[in-house]
Amino acid sequence: MMSDKIGRMNRRSFMKSGGAGLLAWTASARWRHLFAQTGLTPRSMPKDPVILRSPELEVVLDRKDALPYRYRILGSGINMRGEDLGGNLLAIVCSVKDWKFRPITVKVASAKATGNQADFFCQAAWDNKTAVTFVLRYIVDGPTVHLTMEDVQEQNGFELIQVELPRLATVTQEEDGAWLAHGEEGGSVALLKDAKAGHLSPNRFWGNVLATLPVVMVGTKRAICVL
Repeated sequence: MMSDKIGRMNRRSFMKSGGAGLLAWTASARWRHLFAQTGLTPRSMPKDPVILRSPELEVVLDRKDALPYRYRILGSGINMRGEDLGGNLLAIVCSVKDWKFRPITVKVASAKATGNQADFFCQAAWDNKTAVTFVLRYIVDGPTVHLTMEDVQEQNGFELIQVELPRLATVTQEEDGAWLAHGEEGGSVALLKDAKAGHLSPNRFWGNVLATLPVVMVGTKRAICVL
């Protein structure tokens, strides 16, 4: 009976209409993945970075992880950190045959950069077998960075549920006036120097999956990043 349902049901319809258990599982998978990396040290400047520029902004990307290392506002020279703890991309993949879901660390096979655009060719393997591939594309346009997924290819028997990025921009308590804002239930702003450990309540639609994701702005006294 389950296999018949799988054959007829679109995975995203399943997630939206009746997949609360799966959603909670994917959220807990992300947290287990992060906690397993608590020994990570701050990301060092990439040895062979991908650097994209517009007249207003320079973005330094880590070629091996497809993640931003640093942003620099040209003219003022103000910097903002990208992903600074050595985290990585994580894909949630479904094995359709046995209806199993697994968090998989994404590997970057290659990168191609031309001026203000970079394409990272990514893959996720299930038991050493390529399950899905996709292109993560960055385009710098003025002061804006556009990030999209392109050319998603799902191998026979596998479906890509979601791809998670650990973070795109970072502020720390050591930075003057560091703060963050989220948009749930009208929104709220927190100054990091006054903040206490905690977590946001479950999202009203997606439950636990997006409970940590609606952070829409971070900044300091000198710069602001808006999602």
